[in-house]
Order: sequence, then C-alpha cells, then structure tokens
Amino acid sequence: MGPKLGYGEHPPLFLGMYPLSVGVQVITVVHALVCVGVISLTSSVVDAEVLGFHLRPHAQVALAAWHLVGIALTASAVMAANWRQPQPLKVYFFYLLAATMSWCYVLSLIFHMGATCSFVSRNHASQRIGLSFSCLLVSAAWELGGLTILLGALYSCWTVWHLAEDMALREETEHLLQFEDPAIKRIRAGYAPAPSPAPPAPASPGPSGPAPEDCD
Repeated sequence: MGPKLGYGEHPPLFLGMYPLSVGVQVITVVHALVCVGVISLTSSVVDAEVLGFHLRPHAQVALAAWHLVGIALTASAVMAANWRQPQPLKVYFFYLLAATMSWCYVLSLIFHMGATCSFVSRNHASQRIGLSFSCLLVSAAWELGGLTILLGALYSCWTVWHLAEDMALREETEHLLQFEDPAIKRIRAGYAPAPSPAPPAPASPGPSGPAPEDCD
C-alpha cells in the first residue's frame, strides 16, 4: 500500500464567510479608491489643512507619490490573487504594514489633540453647550474613527498575509497530489465521481434435476 495523503487545516475565511481571495479583492478595491481620492485632492501649489495639520505642497506631493505606488501594488495584488502568485501579495503586505504603522503615528497625534481639546474652537455654540462637553464629544468621535481605521488596516494586513502563506504552502506541497485518492482527483479536475459498480443480480433458481417421467 502506497503512502496516504493527509490534509491540513483549511485557511481562515474573510469575515468568517468568504474565501481569502475575495477578501483581498475587496481590500484592494477600497484601498485603490482611497489612493485615487488622496491623489485627486493633492495640490502642488496651495497648502492644505487636515485635522489641524498644515501640509505644504511638497508634503502633499510626497503623500500622493506614496499613494500612486499603492495603486500599482493594489493592481498587482488583484492579479496575484487571481493567478495564485504569493510574492506580489507579500510585497503588498509590507506596503500595507508600512501604511498601518504610519497611521499609528497619525492616531497618536489625534489622541494628543483630543487631550488638549484642539478639535473644538471657542464660539457661541460651544459656550452654550459647554466647552468640556463639546471637546469630549468631538474628540471621542475622531479617536473612535481613527481606531476603526487602524483595526481595519490591521485586519487587511492579516488577510493578505494569510492568503500569501496559503498560496506558498500550496506551491511547496503540489508534488504530494500524486498520492491523492483517485476519486478526489476526479472531483478536483471537474469530473463527476465514478459510479460505484452495481451489486451482482441474484441468480434465478434453475431446475434441480430432470423432470420426472410419468409412470404407467
């Protein structure tokens, strides 16, 4: 008897319901839309103000260049997910990881600005409601939004890395498919499993001997 092929655990599912390849495609589409939005809002002449930060034109151009690289990597990640190539996915993973670490720095600035009540300015509305309450409400909204983006980015990194590792493992163990059960090979190839042979029909009872002759 030849060696028996054993199967490992299935890779995790995206959101517990969908294959990882579908999850990576969703992540790349959302990421590409974000990159296009950042590039479209970039100005090489006018300063921009985001979350109380002044971005000079050269900083905006550098940020747009980073997101332009992101568009190229998202396109390669989509093709890699379709053609099951792990290396482009790993490159995309490290890009996502670098972007996530950058967002951690931005999130720390958001928490610092929330602690100093920099999101709320003194005006008639804040004086009527209460400056402390307005500061708490606005700061909590910004901090919660920043944490949500961070968690989404971390989950995206986890999804891309697991898909790349699963594809690499499949490539390394491709030669073991020769030990797979023939019925499973037929199913994997897209054929219906071979029908099991029908049990033999029971033999009909025949004459036990010569027919008796009539006696005179």
